[in-house]
Amino acid sequence: MNFHNLRNFIQLLFNAGCRTAFTSPGSRNAPVLKALYDLEFEVYSDVDERSSAFKALGFSKATGYPVILNCTSGTAGLNYYPAIAEAFYSRVPLIILTADRPANRIDQWDGQAIRQTNVFANHTRLSETLNLGSSTNEENELCALIIEVINTFPGPVHINIPLTEPLYDFEISSLKEKYFGSNFIKPETRTIGISDLENHLPVSSDSKILFFEGSQGMDGISFSSDHHPVFTDVSAAHHGNCVGWDTLLHSSISNIQDLEKLRPDFLITTGTTTVSKGLKIFLSRFKPQQHIHISPFKDIGDMFGTNPEVIHPDAINKSDRALQPVNSEYLELWHTTINTSKQKFENLDWKLFTEFAAIRKIMDAIPENAILHVSNSMPIRYCSILGNRNVNCNRATSGIDGCTSTAIGIALAQKDKQHFLISGDLAFLYDINALWNPIPLNVKITVINNSGGGIFRMIDGPEKMQNASGLQVTPHNRNLESLAAHFNLPYFCATDHNSLNNNLSDWLHTRGPALLEVRTDMELNESFFKTFKKI
Repeated sequence: MNFHNLRNFIQLLFNAGCRTAFTSPGSRNAPVLKALYDLEFEVYSDVDERSSAFKALGFSKATGYPVILNCTSGTAGLNYYPAIAEAFYSRVPLIILTADRPANRIDQWDGQAIRQTNVFANHTRLSETLNLGSSTNEENELCALIIEVINTFPGPVHINIPLTEPLYDFEISSLKEKYFGSNFIKPETRTIGISDLENHLPVSSDSKILFFEGSQGMDGISFSSDHHPVFTDVSAAHHGNCVGWDTLLHSSISNIQDLEKLRPDFLITTGTTTVSKGLKIFLSRFKPQQHIHISPFKDIGDMFGTNPEVIHPDAINKSDRALQPVNSEYLELWHTTINTSKQKFENLDWKLFTEFAAIRKIMDAIPENAILHVSNSMPIRYCSILGNRNVNCNRATSGIDGCTSTAIGIALAQKDKQHFLISGDLAFLYDINALWNPIPLNVKITVINNSGGGIFRMIDGPEKMQNASGLQVTPHNRNLESLAAHFNLPYFCATDHNSLNNNLSDWLHTRGPALLEVRTDMELNESFFKTFKKI
Protein backbone atom coordinates (compact mmCIF):
# COMPACT_ATOMS: atom_id res chain seq x y z
CA MET A 1 0.00 0.00 0.00
CA ASN A 2 1.26 3.50 -0.88
CA PHE A 3 1.21 5.69 2.24
CA HIS A 4 2.12 8.94 0.48
CA ASN A 5 -1.43 10.34 0.96
CA LEU A 6 -1.40 9.44 4.66
CA ARG A 7 1.97 11.04 5.32
CA ASN A 8 0.98 14.12 3.36
CA PHE A 9 -2.25 14.41 5.39
CA ILE A 10 -0.39 14.23 8.71
CA GLN A 11 2.19 16.74 7.48
CA LEU A 12 -0.61 19.14 6.49
CA LEU A 13 -1.91 18.94 10.08
CA PHE A 14 1.61 19.68 11.34
CA ASN A 15 1.93 22.65 9.00
CA ALA A 16 -1.43 23.97 10.23
CA GLY A 17 -0.16 24.13 13.82
CA CYS A 18 -0.95 20.69 15.29
CA ARG A 19 2.39 19.56 16.72
CA THR A 20 1.52 17.09 19.50
CA ALA A 21 0.17 13.53 19.40
CA PHE A 22 -0.92 11.03 22.04
CA THR A 23 -0.67 7.48 20.71
CA SER A 24 -1.08 3.89 21.84
CA PRO A 25 0.92 0.87 20.66
CA GLY A 26 -0.41 -1.32 17.86
CA SER A 27 0.24 -2.80 14.44
CA ARG A 28 -2.59 -1.49 12.26
CA ASN A 29 -1.63 2.09 13.16
CA ALA A 30 2.10 1.55 12.41
CA PRO A 31 2.02 3.81 9.29
CA VAL A 32 0.57 6.66 11.36
CA LEU A 33 3.11 6.16 14.15
CA LYS A 34 5.98 6.18 11.62
CA ALA A 35 4.73 9.37 9.99
CA LEU A 36 4.34 11.14 13.36
CA TYR A 37 7.89 10.12 14.29
CA ASP A 38 9.44 11.13 10.95
CA LEU A 39 7.64 14.48 10.99
CA GLU A 40 9.02 15.19 14.49
CA PHE A 41 5.73 15.54 16.31
CA GLU A 42 5.93 15.69 20.09
CA VAL A 43 4.61 12.17 20.74
CA TYR A 44 3.44 10.64 24.04
CA SER A 45 2.70 6.92 24.00
CA ASP A 46 0.34 5.25 26.49
CA VAL A 47 -0.78 1.63 26.61
CA ASP A 48 -4.22 2.65 27.94
CA GLU A 49 -6.21 4.48 25.27
CA ARG A 50 -8.69 5.92 27.77
CA SER A 51 -5.93 7.52 29.81
CA SER A 52 -4.15 8.67 26.65
CA ALA A 53 -7.29 10.43 25.43
CA PHE A 54 -7.74 12.35 28.68
CA LYS A 55 -4.08 13.38 28.63
CA ALA A 56 -4.61 14.70 25.11
CA LEU A 57 -7.71 16.53 26.36
CA GLY A 58 -5.67 18.19 29.11
CA PHE A 59 -2.84 19.11 26.74
CA SER A 60 -5.24 20.72 24.27
CA LYS A 61 -7.04 22.56 27.10
CA ALA A 62 -3.73 24.04 28.21
CA THR A 63 -2.49 25.12 24.78
CA GLY A 64 -5.73 25.93 22.93
CA TYR A 65 -4.46 24.02 19.89
CA PRO A 66 -5.71 20.65 18.60
CA VAL A 67 -3.90 17.46 19.57
CA ILE A 68 -3.80 14.22 17.58
CA LEU A 69 -5.03 10.97 19.12
CA ASN A 70 -4.04 7.73 17.38
CA CYS A 71 -4.62 4.06 18.10
CA THR A 72 -4.91 0.70 16.38
CA SER A 73 -8.16 -0.82 15.12
CA GLY A 74 -10.96 -2.58 17.00
CA THR A 75 -12.00 -1.82 20.56
CA ALA A 76 -8.89 0.32 21.15
CA GLY A 77 -10.62 3.41 19.80
CA LEU A 78 -13.79 2.84 21.82
CA ASN A 79 -11.77 3.63 24.93
CA TYR A 80 -11.45 7.20 23.62
CA TYR A 81 -15.16 7.85 23.98
CA PRO A 82 -15.32 9.26 27.55
CA ALA A 83 -12.69 11.89 26.72
CA ILE A 84 -14.34 12.62 23.36
CA ALA A 85 -17.65 13.34 25.12
CA GLU A 86 -15.89 15.64 27.60
CA ALA A 87 -14.09 17.42 24.75
CA PHE A 88 -17.36 17.80 22.81
CA TYR A 89 -19.18 19.57 25.63
CA SER A 90 -16.15 21.59 26.78
CA ARG A 91 -15.26 22.56 23.18
CA VAL A 92 -11.72 21.19 23.28
CA PRO A 93 -10.18 20.46 19.85
CA LEU A 94 -8.99 16.87 19.34
CA ILE A 95 -8.14 15.14 16.06
CA ILE A 96 -8.84 11.43 16.47
CA LEU A 97 -7.11 9.20 13.90
CA THR A 98 -8.28 5.60 14.29
CA ALA A 99 -6.59 2.95 12.20
CA ASP A 100 -9.09 0.48 10.74
CA ARG A 101 -9.39 -2.72 8.72
CA PRO A 102 -10.48 -2.28 5.07
CA ALA A 103 -14.26 -1.97 4.64
CA ASN A 104 -14.53 -5.38 2.95
CA ARG A 105 -13.12 -7.09 6.07
CA ILE A 106 -15.61 -5.65 8.57
CA ASP A 107 -18.11 -8.23 9.94
CA GLN A 108 -16.09 -11.05 8.33
CA TRP A 109 -14.88 -12.48 11.66
CA ASP A 110 -11.46 -10.83 11.39
CA GLY A 111 -9.78 -9.89 14.65
CA GLN A 112 -9.84 -6.25 15.80
CA ALA A 113 -12.44 -5.45 13.14
CA ILE A 114 -15.53 -3.58 14.32
CA ARG A 115 -17.83 -0.95 12.79
CA GLN A 116 -15.60 2.09 13.35
CA THR A 117 -17.07 4.39 10.69
CA ASN A 118 -18.94 7.25 12.43
CA VAL A 119 -18.63 5.42 15.77
CA PHE A 120 -18.27 8.76 17.64
CA ALA A 121 -20.73 10.67 15.43
CA ASN A 122 -22.99 11.83 18.28
CA HIS A 123 -20.14 13.65 20.01
CA THR A 124 -17.87 14.96 17.25
CA ARG A 125 -17.91 18.09 15.09
CA LEU A 126 -16.80 16.09 12.06
CA SER A 127 -16.67 12.38 11.21
CA GLU A 128 -14.93 11.34 7.98
CA THR A 129 -13.00 8.47 6.38
CA LEU A 130 -9.62 9.09 4.76
CA ASN A 131 -9.53 7.18 1.47
CA LEU A 132 -5.87 6.32 0.90
CA GLY A 133 -6.60 4.74 -2.48
CA SER A 134 -7.57 8.11 -3.96
CA SER A 135 -5.27 9.96 -6.35
CA THR A 136 -7.24 13.22 -6.17
CA ASN A 137 -5.43 14.85 -3.24
CA GLU A 138 -8.38 14.07 -0.99
CA GLU A 139 -6.14 14.59 2.04
CA ASN A 140 -5.69 18.28 1.16
CA GLU A 141 -9.44 18.88 1.11
CA LEU A 142 -9.93 16.90 4.31
CA CYS A 143 -7.25 18.85 6.18
CA ALA A 144 -8.79 22.15 5.02
CA LEU A 145 -12.19 20.96 6.27
CA ILE A 146 -10.75 19.99 9.67
CA ILE A 147 -9.16 23.44 10.06
CA GLU A 148 -12.41 25.18 9.11
CA VAL A 149 -14.48 23.07 11.53
CA ILE A 150 -12.16 23.46 14.52
CA ASN A 151 -11.64 27.19 14.00
CA THR A 152 -15.40 27.72 13.70
CA PHE A 153 -16.52 25.47 16.52
CA PRO A 154 -13.74 23.80 18.59
CA GLY A 155 -14.27 20.16 19.51
CA PRO A 156 -13.28 16.63 18.54
CA VAL A 157 -13.12 15.49 14.92
CA HIS A 158 -12.84 11.81 13.98
CA ILE A 159 -10.97 10.58 10.92
CA ASN A 160 -11.18 6.83 10.37
CA ILE A 161 -8.31 5.42 8.29
CA PRO A 162 -8.76 1.97 6.67
CA LEU A 163 -5.33 0.43 6.11
CA THR A 164 -4.54 -2.66 4.04
CA GLU A 165 -1.48 -4.82 4.33
CA PRO A 166 1.46 -4.66 3.91
CA LEU A 167 1.53 -2.09 6.72
CA TYR A 168 5.23 -1.35 6.62
CA ASP A 169 5.72 -0.15 3.02
CA PHE A 170 6.92 3.30 4.03
CA GLU A 171 7.99 6.03 1.63
CA ILE A 172 10.13 8.77 3.10
CA SER A 173 11.50 10.46 0.00
CA SER A 174 8.05 11.79 -0.95
CA LEU A 175 7.76 14.04 2.12
CA LYS A 176 7.55 17.75 1.38
CA GLU A 177 9.67 20.33 3.15
CA LYS A 178 8.11 21.26 6.49
CA TYR A 179 7.16 24.83 7.28
CA PHE A 180 6.05 26.33 10.55
CA GLY A 181 2.89 28.22 9.75
CA SER A 182 -0.26 28.12 11.86
CA ASN A 183 -3.74 27.78 10.44
CA PHE A 184 -5.41 26.62 13.66
CA ILE A 185 -6.50 29.72 15.58
CA LYS A 186 -6.05 29.88 19.35
CA PRO A 187 -8.99 31.70 21.02
CA GLU A 188 -8.18 35.09 22.52
CA THR A 189 -9.61 36.48 25.75
CA ARG A 190 -11.75 39.60 25.74
CA THR A 191 -12.91 41.49 28.83
CA ILE A 192 -16.46 42.85 28.82
CA GLY A 193 -18.07 45.31 31.24
CA ILE A 194 -21.53 46.78 31.61
CA SER A 195 -20.65 49.78 29.45
CA ASP A 196 -20.15 47.41 26.51
CA LEU A 197 -23.70 46.11 26.88
CA GLU A 198 -25.79 49.28 27.14
CA ASN A 199 -27.07 48.81 23.60
CA HIS A 200 -28.35 45.36 24.55
CA LEU A 201 -29.89 45.98 28.00
CA PRO A 202 -32.51 48.52 29.14
CA VAL A 203 -30.57 49.16 32.35
CA SER A 204 -30.97 52.05 34.75
CA SER A 205 -28.82 53.26 37.60
CA ASP A 206 -30.64 51.07 40.12
CA SER A 207 -30.73 47.91 37.98
CA LYS A 208 -29.58 44.78 39.76
CA ILE A 209 -27.12 43.17 37.34
CA LEU A 210 -25.44 39.84 38.04
CA PHE A 211 -22.48 38.61 35.97
CA PHE A 212 -21.57 34.92 35.94
CA GLU A 213 -18.65 33.15 34.27
CA GLY A 214 -19.32 29.44 33.98
CA SER A 215 -16.88 26.61 33.47
CA GLN A 216 -14.31 27.12 30.74
CA GLY A 217 -15.75 26.53 27.28
CA MET A 218 -13.28 28.22 24.89
CA ASP A 219 -15.53 31.32 24.80
CA GLY A 220 -12.62 33.67 25.47
CA ILE A 221 -14.78 36.04 27.55
CA SER A 222 -14.19 37.48 31.01
CA PHE A 223 -16.28 40.03 32.92
CA SER A 224 -15.14 43.07 34.85
CA SER A 225 -17.13 45.41 37.07
CA ASP A 226 -16.46 47.59 40.09
CA HIS A 227 -20.15 48.11 40.81
CA HIS A 228 -21.92 44.81 40.03
CA PRO A 229 -21.40 41.32 41.46
CA VAL A 230 -19.23 39.10 39.22
CA PHE A 231 -19.56 35.43 40.12
CA THR A 232 -17.11 32.94 38.64
CA ASP A 233 -17.54 29.19 38.79
CA VAL A 234 -14.76 27.34 40.62
CA SER A 235 -13.85 25.75 37.26
CA ALA A 236 -13.87 29.06 35.35
CA ALA A 237 -10.68 30.65 34.05
CA HIS A 238 -10.96 33.82 36.13
CA HIS A 239 -11.86 35.03 39.61
CA GLY A 240 -14.72 37.44 40.25
CA ASN A 241 -15.28 40.18 42.81
CA CYS A 242 -17.58 38.07 45.03
CA VAL A 243 -15.86 35.32 47.04
CA GLY A 244 -17.94 32.90 49.06
CA TRP A 245 -21.20 33.17 47.12
CA ASP A 246 -21.49 29.37 46.85
CA THR A 247 -20.96 29.05 50.61
CA LEU A 248 -24.06 31.20 51.01
CA LEU A 249 -26.16 29.56 48.30
CA HIS A 250 -25.29 25.95 49.14
CA SER A 251 -26.08 26.38 52.81
CA SER A 252 -29.34 28.20 51.92
CA ILE A 253 -30.83 25.56 49.62
CA SER A 254 -33.40 24.43 52.20
CA ASN A 255 -34.40 28.07 52.92
CA ILE A 256 -33.93 29.54 49.46
CA GLN A 257 -36.97 31.80 49.86
CA ASP A 258 -34.94 33.93 52.28
CA LEU A 259 -32.75 35.08 49.38
CA GLU A 260 -35.45 36.68 47.22
CA LYS A 261 -34.00 40.12 47.97
CA LEU A 262 -30.95 39.07 45.92
CA ARG A 263 -32.94 38.38 42.73
CA PRO A 264 -31.17 40.03 39.76
CA ASP A 265 -32.99 42.15 37.19
CA PHE A 266 -30.50 41.17 34.51
CA LEU A 267 -28.26 38.10 34.28
CA ILE A 268 -25.19 38.21 32.01
CA THR A 269 -23.28 34.95 31.54
CA THR A 270 -20.52 33.29 29.55
CA GLY A 271 -18.76 29.91 29.65
CA THR A 272 -20.72 26.72 30.17
CA THR A 273 -21.99 24.91 33.26
CA THR A 274 -21.57 25.44 37.00
CA VAL A 275 -20.56 23.17 39.86
CA SER A 276 -22.89 25.09 42.17
CA LYS A 277 -26.23 23.43 42.81
CA GLY A 278 -27.11 26.43 44.95
CA LEU A 279 -26.75 28.84 42.02
CA LYS A 280 -28.93 26.64 39.80
CA ILE A 281 -31.66 26.54 42.46
CA PHE A 282 -31.38 30.29 43.22
CA LEU A 283 -31.65 31.48 39.60
CA SER A 284 -34.28 28.89 38.72
CA ARG A 285 -36.40 30.15 41.63
CA PHE A 286 -35.68 33.87 41.22
CA LYS A 287 -35.46 34.34 37.46
CA PRO A 288 -34.14 37.64 36.06
CA GLN A 289 -36.14 39.84 33.69
CA GLN A 290 -33.58 39.15 30.97
CA HIS A 291 -30.69 36.74 30.54
CA ILE A 292 -27.95 37.45 28.01
CA HIS A 293 -25.29 34.83 27.29
CA ILE A 294 -22.16 36.08 25.50
CA SER A 295 -20.43 33.47 23.38
CA PRO A 296 -19.17 32.91 19.83
CA PHE A 297 -21.02 29.55 19.92
CA LYS A 298 -24.67 28.65 19.54
CA ASP A 299 -24.81 25.42 21.61
CA ILE A 300 -26.04 27.13 24.77
CA GLY A 301 -27.72 25.18 27.54
CA ASP A 302 -30.56 26.64 29.58
CA MET A 303 -29.58 25.33 33.01
CA PHE A 304 -31.47 28.05 34.93
CA GLY A 305 -34.65 27.90 32.84
CA THR A 306 -34.16 31.58 31.93
CA ASN A 307 -34.29 31.31 28.11
CA PRO A 308 -30.93 33.04 27.48
CA GLU A 309 -30.46 35.32 24.49
CA VAL A 310 -27.11 34.54 22.83
CA ILE A 311 -25.00 37.47 21.68
CA HIS A 312 -21.82 36.98 19.68
CA PRO A 313 -18.89 39.01 21.12
CA ASP A 314 -18.31 40.60 17.70
CA ALA A 315 -21.83 42.07 17.85
CA ILE A 316 -21.03 44.03 21.03
CA ASN A 317 -20.14 47.68 20.59
CA LYS A 318 -19.82 50.29 23.29
CA SER A 319 -22.68 52.73 23.52
CA ASP A 320 -22.10 56.32 22.38
CA ARG A 321 -24.64 57.69 24.82
CA ALA A 322 -23.72 59.05 28.25
CA LEU A 323 -23.40 56.35 30.89
CA GLN A 324 -26.07 56.12 33.55
CA PRO A 325 -24.94 56.84 37.13
CA VAL A 326 -23.88 53.55 38.69
CA ASN A 327 -25.41 52.30 41.93
CA SER A 328 -23.38 49.68 43.84
CA GLU A 329 -26.10 48.80 46.37
CA TYR A 330 -26.76 45.40 44.78
CA LEU A 331 -23.07 44.46 45.00
CA GLU A 332 -22.95 45.65 48.61
CA LEU A 333 -26.07 43.62 49.44
CA TRP A 334 -24.40 40.47 48.13
CA HIS A 335 -21.22 41.21 50.09
CA THR A 336 -23.17 41.82 53.31
CA THR A 337 -25.21 38.62 52.94
CA ILE A 338 -22.13 36.58 52.05
CA ASN A 339 -20.19 37.93 55.04
CA THR A 340 -23.00 36.90 57.39
CA SER A 341 -22.85 33.40 55.94
CA LYS A 342 -19.03 33.36 56.21
CA GLN A 343 -19.18 34.09 59.94
CA LYS A 344 -21.42 31.08 60.50
CA PHE A 345 -19.15 29.04 58.23
CA GLU A 346 -16.10 29.94 60.31
CA ASN A 347 -17.95 28.98 63.50
CA LEU A 348 -18.19 25.35 62.39
CA ASP A 349 -15.99 22.95 64.34
CA TRP A 350 -12.98 22.91 62.02
CA LYS A 351 -10.94 21.10 64.70
CA LEU A 352 -12.72 17.92 63.65
CA PHE A 353 -10.58 16.01 61.17
CA THR A 354 -12.84 15.78 58.15
CA GLU A 355 -12.11 15.73 54.43
CA PHE A 356 -13.64 19.22 54.17
CA ALA A 357 -11.19 20.56 56.78
CA ALA A 358 -8.25 18.69 55.17
CA ILE A 359 -8.98 20.05 51.69
CA ARG A 360 -9.28 23.55 53.12
CA LYS A 361 -5.89 23.26 54.79
CA ILE A 362 -4.25 21.76 51.67
CA MET A 363 -5.66 24.46 49.38
CA ASP A 364 -4.34 27.17 51.72
CA ALA A 365 -0.88 25.55 51.67
CA ILE A 366 -0.57 25.20 47.88
CA PRO A 367 1.26 28.22 46.37
CA GLU A 368 -1.03 30.76 44.71
CA ASN A 369 0.98 30.68 41.46
CA ALA A 370 0.60 26.89 41.16
CA ILE A 371 -2.05 25.26 38.97
CA LEU A 372 -4.66 23.36 40.99
CA HIS A 373 -6.57 20.38 39.58
CA VAL A 374 -9.49 18.68 41.31
CA SER A 375 -11.34 15.46 40.62
CA ASN A 376 -15.10 15.23 40.30
CA SER A 377 -17.45 14.09 43.07
CA MET A 378 -17.05 15.70 46.53
CA PRO A 379 -13.59 17.39 46.13
CA ILE A 380 -14.81 19.82 43.45
CA ARG A 381 -17.89 20.62 45.57
CA TYR A 382 -15.73 21.41 48.60
CA CYS A 383 -13.53 23.68 46.47
CA SER A 384 -16.57 25.46 45.06
CA ILE A 385 -17.96 26.10 48.55
CA LEU A 386 -14.58 27.34 49.80
CA GLY A 387 -14.43 29.61 46.74
CA ASN A 388 -10.94 30.98 47.32
CA ARG A 389 -9.35 29.92 44.01
CA ASN A 390 -10.17 28.59 40.56
CA VAL A 391 -9.32 25.04 39.57
CA ASN A 392 -9.15 22.74 36.56
CA CYS A 393 -11.78 20.00 36.47
CA ASN A 394 -13.60 17.98 33.81
CA ARG A 395 -17.02 19.54 34.36
CA ALA A 396 -18.56 19.19 30.88
CA THR A 397 -19.65 15.61 31.61
CA SER A 398 -18.51 15.53 35.28
CA GLY A 399 -17.12 11.99 35.14
CA ILE A 400 -14.48 10.59 37.47
CA ASP A 401 -12.92 8.47 34.74
CA GLY A 402 -10.02 10.68 33.58
CA CYS A 403 -9.31 13.25 36.29
CA THR A 404 -5.69 12.26 36.94
CA SER A 405 -4.89 11.80 33.25
CA THR A 406 -6.29 15.24 32.36
CA ALA A 407 -4.22 16.90 35.08
CA ILE A 408 -1.09 15.14 33.80
CA GLY A 409 -1.90 16.22 30.23
CA ILE A 410 -2.13 19.86 31.30
CA ALA A 411 1.11 19.53 33.27
CA LEU A 412 2.89 18.11 30.20
CA ALA A 413 1.85 21.22 28.28
CA GLN A 414 2.89 23.58 31.09
CA LYS A 415 6.23 22.24 32.23
CA ASP A 416 7.27 25.63 33.63
CA LYS A 417 4.51 25.57 36.27
CA GLN A 418 3.87 23.50 39.39
CA HIS A 419 0.69 21.38 39.30
CA PHE A 420 -1.27 19.92 42.22
CA LEU A 421 -4.12 17.43 42.00
CA ILE A 422 -6.65 16.89 44.80
CA SER A 423 -8.51 13.67 44.05
CA GLY A 424 -11.08 11.48 45.71
CA ASP A 425 -10.05 7.89 46.30
CA LEU A 426 -12.39 6.33 43.72
CA ALA A 427 -11.47 8.82 40.99
CA PHE A 428 -7.79 8.16 41.68
CA LEU A 429 -8.11 4.37 41.70
CA TYR A 430 -10.37 4.40 38.63
CA ASP A 431 -7.74 6.28 36.60
CA ILE A 432 -4.68 4.50 37.96
CA ASN A 433 -3.26 3.87 34.48
CA ALA A 434 -2.55 7.59 34.33
CA LEU A 435 0.55 6.69 36.35
CA TRP A 436 1.72 4.01 33.87
CA ASN A 437 4.27 6.37 32.31
CA PRO A 438 6.62 8.35 34.56
CA ILE A 439 4.68 11.21 36.14
CA PRO A 440 5.94 14.68 35.14
CA LEU A 441 8.27 16.19 37.71
CA ASN A 442 5.97 19.19 38.18
CA VAL A 443 2.98 17.17 39.51
CA LYS A 444 2.00 16.36 43.09
CA ILE A 445 -1.10 14.37 44.09
CA THR A 446 -3.33 14.35 47.16
CA VAL A 447 -5.85 11.54 47.55
CA ILE A 448 -8.73 12.09 49.98
CA ASN A 449 -9.52 8.54 51.07
CA ASN A 450 -12.86 7.94 52.78
CA SER A 451 -12.84 4.26 51.71
CA GLY A 452 -15.31 4.70 48.89
CA GLY A 453 -18.29 6.63 47.57
CA GLY A 454 -18.71 9.25 50.31
CA ILE A 455 -20.70 11.62 48.09
CA PHE A 456 -23.76 9.38 48.33
CA ARG A 457 -23.88 10.03 52.05
CA MET A 458 -23.66 13.79 51.51
CA ILE A 459 -26.39 14.46 48.97
CA ASP A 460 -30.09 14.19 49.64
CA GLY A 461 -31.94 11.09 48.43
CA PRO A 462 -29.60 8.08 48.64
CA GLU A 463 -30.69 7.40 52.25
CA LYS A 464 -33.91 6.09 50.72
CA MET A 465 -31.93 3.24 49.16
CA GLN A 466 -31.85 1.59 52.63
CA ASN A 467 -30.29 -1.88 52.37
CA ALA A 468 -29.63 -1.41 48.65
CA SER A 469 -27.20 1.44 49.39
CA GLY A 470 -24.26 -0.98 49.31
CA LEU A 471 -24.74 -1.25 45.57
CA GLN A 472 -24.42 2.52 45.15
CA VAL A 473 -21.21 3.10 47.08
CA THR A 474 -17.83 1.43 46.57
CA PRO A 475 -16.39 0.33 49.91
CA HIS A 476 -12.76 -0.70 49.66
CA ASN A 477 -9.62 -1.16 51.69
CA ARG A 478 -6.97 -0.43 49.08
CA ASN A 479 -3.46 0.28 50.32
CA LEU A 480 -2.26 3.48 48.64
CA GLU A 481 1.16 3.20 50.24
CA SER A 482 1.82 -0.03 48.33
CA LEU A 483 0.45 1.55 45.19
CA ALA A 484 2.76 4.55 45.58
CA ALA A 485 5.71 2.21 46.02
CA HIS A 486 4.70 0.36 42.84
CA PHE A 487 4.93 3.61 40.87
CA ASN A 488 8.06 4.85 42.73
CA LEU A 489 6.21 7.77 44.30
CA PRO A 490 7.34 9.24 47.62
CA TYR A 491 4.43 8.62 50.00
CA PHE A 492 3.02 10.65 52.89
CA CYS A 493 -0.04 9.92 55.00
CA ALA A 494 -2.30 11.97 57.27
CA THR A 495 -4.91 10.59 59.64
CA ASP A 496 -5.43 13.65 61.87
CA HIS A 497 -4.59 17.35 61.96
CA ASN A 498 -1.17 16.80 63.54
CA SER A 499 -0.01 14.28 60.94
CA LEU A 500 -1.41 16.46 58.15
CA ASN A 501 0.53 19.46 59.45
CA ASN A 502 3.70 17.39 59.78
CA ASN A 503 3.50 15.73 56.35
CA LEU A 504 2.04 18.56 54.30
CA SER A 505 5.26 20.57 54.28
CA ASP A 506 7.40 17.53 53.41
CA TRP A 507 5.02 16.61 50.59
CA LEU A 508 5.10 20.15 49.21
CA HIS A 509 8.89 20.37 49.28
CA THR A 510 9.68 16.91 47.95
CA ARG A 511 11.59 17.17 44.70
CA GLY A 512 9.49 15.76 41.86
CA PRO A 513 6.12 14.00 42.11
CA ALA A 514 4.80 12.71 45.44
CA LEU A 515 1.58 11.25 46.86
CA LEU A 516 -0.17 12.50 50.01
CA GLU A 517 -2.96 10.27 51.28
CA VAL A 518 -5.49 11.80 53.67
CA ARG A 519 -7.55 9.14 55.46
CA THR A 520 -10.86 10.32 56.91
CA ASP A 521 -13.91 8.81 58.55
CA MET A 522 -16.97 8.70 56.31
CA GLU A 523 -19.50 9.09 59.14
CA LEU A 524 -17.69 12.13 60.56
CA ASN A 525 -17.50 13.65 57.06
CA GLU A 526 -21.24 13.13 56.66
CA SER A 527 -22.11 14.62 60.05
CA PHE A 528 -19.93 17.71 59.49
CA PHE A 529 -21.33 18.38 56.02
CA LYS A 530 -24.92 18.08 57.23
CA THR A 531 -24.12 20.60 59.97
CA PHE A 532 -22.70 22.95 57.32
CA LYS A 533 -25.87 22.70 55.24
CA LYS A 534 -27.92 23.86 58.25
CA ILE A 535 -26.00 27.08 58.91
